[in-house]
Amino acid sequence: RAFGWAKYFKKFGLYPVVITRFWENNVTDRSSVGTSTQLYVKVEKHVDYEVHYLPYKATRRDEMLVSNKGGIQLLLRKTMTLIELIGQNFSTRFISYRNFMNYSTDLIKGDLGYKMMLVTANPFSIFHLAFKIANETKIPWIADYRDDWTTREVAIPNTMIEKFLWKLEKKSELR
Repeated sequence: RAFGWAKYFKKFGLYPVVITRFWENNVTDRSSVGTSTQLYVKVEKHVDYEVHYLPYKATRRDEMLVSNKGGIQLLLRKTMTLIELIGQNFSTRFISYRNFMNYSTDLIKGDLGYKMMLVTANPFSIFHLAFKIANETKIPWIADYRDDWTTREVAIPNTMIEKFLWKLEKKSELR
């Protein structure tokens, strides 16, 4: 989606700046998402748009996902995931892409030409970051909300924990 916007927004006189995670490898499975990347920002400037690739620092939970061991490590990883899922509804500290917030805020404040943010997600915690960035920079944001979040018809919550998380996510989604 973001590439499509970057490619075609020029027809409307817009020059999009895309901020995304740096991907060193192709995403082949869930463990690919949890792998750390380079530690520097890579900026590519094109005629009609630019892309800022931000580094990703894997969390301890991510590292355990990559090693994919069972037993106590599996239980610990699931516990850490639960803490992250709950925590990201209250604080950006629990969002693994929180480095986007400082980088984006500094970028917007440094160039008065930015008029708005168009934010596409998954993970949906990116919307929380966009909300915070918009409050600090005073520019409006639009959530590209085409993916299922709590509106999905499959994977209905069954367990007590799943129902609790679903209710928490529903509140975050409404916010």
